[in-house]
Amino acid sequence: TDDGGLHWRRISPDLSRKNPGVPPNLGPVTAADNIDVGPRRGVIYSIAPSPFTDRVIWVGTDDGLVWRTDDGGAHWTTSSVAPGPLRSVAVVGSALAWTSVVCGSGDPSTCRPELLQSQDGGVTWQTIADRGFVALDFVDATHGWGLETAGVPHTLETTTDAGRTWSAAPTQPCRTAPLFGAVGV
Repeated sequence: TDDGGLHWRRISPDLSRKNPGVPPNLGPVTAADNIDVGPRRGVIYSIAPSPFTDRVIWVGTDDGLVWRTDDGGAHWTTSSVAPGPLRSVAVVGSALAWTSVVCGSGDPSTCRPELLQSQDGGVTWQTIADRGFVALDFVDATHGWGLETAGVPHTLETTTDAGRTWSAAPTQPCRTAPLFGAVGV
């Protein structure tokens, strides 16, 4: 949209799975959810546009893929990141990105929360912390915030070393507020 949401245009092909089969990273409860199964399946959990150009967009999906476009959505490349759903993606610059695996009650017992980082535009990913975040935001290469999934209510965490270590943010959101939105600064 260029007019605040009054009119929309398609910028991308469908990023859902062409084969509606159940990906191996889904647990038995989630896999058994067959409501409205159509010819395509898939969930985009996170969209992270580049802070520098409207041509670069990153997307995290339920089947452990990170999609990236460098031409505004016309063409996409994927990298298989993890055997779990990617709930958040954060981007700084053209090559530095983070994504997080978050395991839910319907995921297999092999799913483990983790924070991954790419320094080469999403070609390769390395686990840098055993933490799962439903929302991530980085303002530069070292400083970021994440909404931690362990425990209820979720905790707002901060990092000053690119995500390797985390601590509770000095001020926490209201404990009665729903915390399923995005973290933003």
